[in-house]
Amino acid sequence: MNTISQLEPSQNNWKNQAIECGNALRYLRKENEEYIAKLEKQEKANQKLTRSNEQTQAEKRKIEGLVKDYSHTLANEIHPQNILNVADTLKQQGLKKEALLLYKAYRGEIFIWHQNELLLTKYRNASQFRQKVLENRAEANSDSPEDTTVSQILNDALEKATLNFLDKTKYKVLREVRRRMFSDNLDSLSEYYDQFVNQVSLDKQEPLKWVSKNLMPIELSDWSEKWAQIRLQKYKCTEALLHKHFYELFINIYKYSDFKGVELRFFEDTLDERAYLCSEWTNRYEENKSISTGNGLEGIKEDLKSLNEGGLSLDEQDDTEQKKFSVNLHIQEELLYLPPVLFDVELPI
Repeated sequence: MNTISQLEPSQNNWKNQAIECGNALRYLRKENEEYIAKLEKQEKANQKLTRSNEQTQAEKRKIEGLVKDYSHTLANEIHPQNILNVADTLKQQGLKKEALLLYKAYRGEIFIWHQNELLLTKYRNASQFRQKVLENRAEANSDSPEDTTVSQILNDALEKATLNFLDKTKYKVLREVRRRMFSDNLDSLSEYYDQFVNQVSLDKQEPLKWVSKNLMPIELSDWSEKWAQIRLQKYKCTEALLHKHFYELFINIYKYSDFKGVELRFFEDTLDERAYLCSEWTNRYEENKSISTGNGLEGIKEDLKSLNEGGLSLDEQDDTEQKKFSVNLHIQEELLYLPPVLFDVELPI
């Protein structure tokens, strides 16, 4: 593999473009998070107001206008296809590490676009929000390379959350957690970060296995048949939505866990005569002291309420005696699971 010092001038141009694309993506991600935080804050405030119908509608139009303006900005500023083109060229030049990082940047821009699309749809029409999620289902147990699995989405979300946890420049609220784990040894933190990038991002080790071995045990104690069979169209709205939810839950675990063990359960249940796909995320803690706004869990709850048409969504359980905190997600089965098509086979007589 060529070193940077050995690159031809044309290869240096591609490298510079890759760096510029990466810087642009980081800026856009930060801007996207700020916009979404503003919207969630506005939505939370609206729920407390007891205004007249006209005033409520005016607030809704104001929020929708803000989302539309941001959508317009995104359309002008993000260009995932350009990142993909540069990544393909770097790969052809033998720069696999740089290409891989740009492929992840491409996926990040695609997810930002789809999350914004879902946000706009949710404010416009809840039924359309639900329809968008339904449209991205693929037939259960599909082996098409165009589809992805819940397991893959779960690992991708954990990879992103772990990269941000081990990056000392990210999430100021995690500084105290990092100190507790690494005893102010920033060199050790940097070593873990480098190991994770090399072994997981580059060498494709499964994030769940790496984190369980190196940071905290994660037990997947239940993985039901339908969760295993679910297939979703890759790089579409539903994958982006699940990725956002799983990422938020993993970040919360990094914020509050005592790092002695996490249990995940993905199971099926029938509640209020409706079939639900459920997931339970449980971690132990040393001190149940909030270090964030809670907007992340509130956002997941609002998404699930809208998708489930006002039905079950998210509930929390805090066992202060055992010092265990659980988050339970409920999503109606038909939103993610598309049964396989069965053909009648005529047997020869």
